[in-house]
Amino acid sequence: MHRQAEALAQARAALAGTQSELQTLTASISHDLRGPLRIIRGFSSMLRDDLQAGNLDKVLRHAERIDNVARRMDDIIEALTRLASAAQQPLEPVRMDMAAGAARAWALLTDMGETGRTTLRIGDLPCATGDEAMLAQVWQNLLGNACKYSAKVEHPRVAIDAFVEDGRQWYRVTDNGAGFDMAYARHLFEPFRRLHLASEFAGSGVGLSVVQRIVRHHGGDIRARASVGVGAVFEFTLEQPSVATRDPTAPAH
Repeated sequence: MHRQAEALAQARAALAGTQSELQTLTASISHDLRGPLRIIRGFSSMLRDDLQAGNLDKVLRHAERIDNVARRMDDIIEALTRLASAAQQPLEPVRMDMAAGAARAWALLTDMGETGRTTLRIGDLPCATGDEAMLAQVWQNLLGNACKYSAKVEHPRVAIDAFVEDGRQWYRVTDNGAGFDMAYARHLFEPFRRLHLASEFAGSGVGLSVVQRIVRHHGGDIRARASVGVGAVFEFTLEQPSVATRDPTAPAH
């Protein structure tokens, strides 16, 4: 009876957490979609007025602005799709070389022109067990953010290392970029909550939310600390998945 009551209490707590997360996500979606919709309505009204007045140059400018805002809304919807799928896909865990995974993510970012002048140092990283595709997304998001927020400093640097704390293996990404105010750190992993202006640093605002969901999907956790104008540190840990691991060299069935 005691175990049943404990299990029920845990289930209720998990449900309350899910409901709270859903409410936060709904509020964020509402805020981020209403803004573009208001802009579209405003430009549509001006477009009608200028069409009636025969101001074709203004009509073209209004149409271009509407198109830009519509693209922004499309980006938001695409980001939501990534966010929704991050913790719902079944894990396909394999034993991974984390240093090689980070290097592959960096090479991809370099090919996309996102690393710029930033230098990367990868320390000794222990292997981990996890879903290869999902962890590739974790590395890409964390390294991409590190590059983006350090791009404006004179000598941008990113470093990756690992450490053990309380028996758990942690992986760490450090940059010397813009950092952020720790007073707002509680909002860091909330979808569409940005700690910097979009005019300063582009982005959808869901990358860290996706990372957090993937890490938690692996039974792990992620945390961050920073100083404004000094840089940021992101650390994540992964637990061994309870399902059987797959040999990445074995043929698929």
